Amino acid sequence: SLDYWDESINGSFNVAVDGLRQPGSSFKPFTYLTALSQGYTAATMVLDVETDFGTNFDGTAYVPQNYDREFHGPMRVREALANSFNVPAVEVMSWVGVDKVIRTAHSLGITSLDKGPNAYGLPLTLGGGEVKLLDMAYAFSVMNNMGVMIGQTVAESERRLGFRTLDPVSIIRVEDNDGQIIYEYDQPQRREILTPQLAFLMNDILSDRNSRCLGFGCPNALELPDNRPAAVKTGTTDDFRDAWTVGYTPQLVTGVWVGNTDNTPMEEVPGSKGAAPIWRAFMSWAMEGEPIELWSRPPGISQMAVCDISGLLPTSQCPTVNEYFIEGTEPSVYDNMYQEFRINRETGRLVTLSTPPELVESKVFVVYPERAADWVRENEIEQPPQDYDTINTETDNTGNAAILSLQPFQYVTDQVEIIGNAKGDGVAFYRLSYFPGLTPINLQAITEEVRGIKDNEILGIWDVSNLDGLYTVLLTVVKDDGTFEEVSVPVTVDNTPPAAEILFPLPEQVIFEDDEWIIVQASVQDNISVDRVEFYVDSAGVPFALSTVPPFTEKWTVPGPGCHTFHVVAYDAAGNETTSDSVRACVIEKE
Repeated sequence: SLDYWDESINGSFNVAVDGLRQPGSSFKPFTYLTALSQGYTAATMVLDVETDFGTNFDGTAYVPQNYDREFHGPMRVREALANSFNVPAVEVMSWVGVDKVIRTAHSLGITSLDKGPNAYGLPLTLGGGEVKLLDMAYAFSVMNNMGVMIGQTVAESERRLGFRTLDPVSIIRVEDNDGQIIYEYDQPQRREILTPQLAFLMNDILSDRNSRCLGFGCPNALELPDNRPAAVKTGTTDDFRDAWTVGYTPQLVTGVWVGNTDNTPMEEVPGSKGAAPIWRAFMSWAMEGEPIELWSRPPGISQMAVCDISGLLPTSQCPTVNEYFIEGTEPSVYDNMYQEFRINRETGRLVTLSTPPELVESKVFVVYPERAADWVRENEIEQPPQDYDTINTETDNTGNAAILSLQPFQYVTDQVEIIGNAKGDGVAFYRLSYFPGLTPINLQAITEEVRGIKDNEILGIWDVSNLDGLYTVLLTVVKDDGTFEEVSVPVTVDNTPPAAEILFPLPEQVIFEDDEWIIVQASVQDNISVDRVEFYVDSAGVPFALSTVPPFTEKWTVPGPGCHTFHVVAYDAAGNETTSDSVRACVIEKE
């Protein structure tokens, strides 16, 4: 306090123990910790783009902004949390549920936030609820202790269902003037709140210096001398009433709050400039002479290279980063953002039969999700061309050589009936062939030489059951004098159904009845394009939800106690479908 005795500013008020203050972004670890517990990973991609998350309590659109008033595009969860970007945090909160995040916060030691999830909404992840500094430091100590809460048992009369069962101990030892121990607390209780694997991931992300450089710069006030690892999170409220920094080394947790005890705003003092320098100065002093320690990597943690941005398995086109995973959550599909395209280097268009071979070049583009389209355009990021080099895509029903049953780039599967024309004076024969892509190399026969006139008739049957991808069908009509006419149609062959599985809920997971809904999350991948994912519960013949863009996550309202099975049906753009295995979860009443 500026002046403990000044009643005009409430100077004697103990903010650390009694004060309820909004924590700003220092609350975000609870959101991301909840996501990691639900099967999301540090490599899961989130979008930091302008996003409308619905309406606020006052009916206005909720479109959160970042502290720097900029958007930074797609990124991995590690980068989003380390840099404290707001939009990804709100998106992750929308995935996992406000009630689940509150439950996580309560289990780690937060004693407030008891008005129910509807009182806070998605802004809670940005600190839209009041907490105590002591509770925040205690909660962070659970992560620091690899998931274990240490303290004294909460008195029976003060226990609340769902809240912590231990309290921090304030007096460890009392000595007299001669150094004799009068009292010593030596029987701490221990409760495992998090798995060691979850705690390790959070400690690793929050202590990742390199990952936070984009948001905080490097070096910054969150770094301790001698490259000592420290897991840190800052927080700032919108009107600068509160500035926070809570962080720790393996030996010590320290929480710092800066503000006015009468809750009046400060003059533009964020957590990184108000509380962080104090935190750094104290931690530097307290850790001086102490050994530099790391958080031990527990069994059940794997490390592997993934594609930067998407966090998926690497391809030859994408840059890679190393990431930690809880075993069983590693990515199983390859990156599809870094894609190679064959283009005409003069026109900049995709190549076709009409493109001179000497002008064809391969170029890798980063193909961003549709939701990032505005961000891509505003940042002038080059995207792959959408137009093809000049190609005749008009169907001429009267042409001597014509393919009538196929439209350019339509999806085909299995056995394809090709109808068209092979007619005119002096026709000797025709043949049908195909080749991969749009450049006529590696031609394969659909038919051999077929003699006779065809006028809007079946020219041949093309077996595509063992093919996938972009192909071009070529019809050649040869005359008696050796001259010929040709026509071609590009099509997309897709015989591979999507792969689909339920990621959440987990098999036989127990869910409390007071949850408003169950989050159902599916992993769906397709070799070409996912069209939609339908979500089903029990034996219902009608889906309770439909999703067309990832992440494929939907909410099912809990009707009451009982067990239910969930599955999804995924469709690709060609109409192929896959039904996932069912997952059973049970809703029970709280005791």
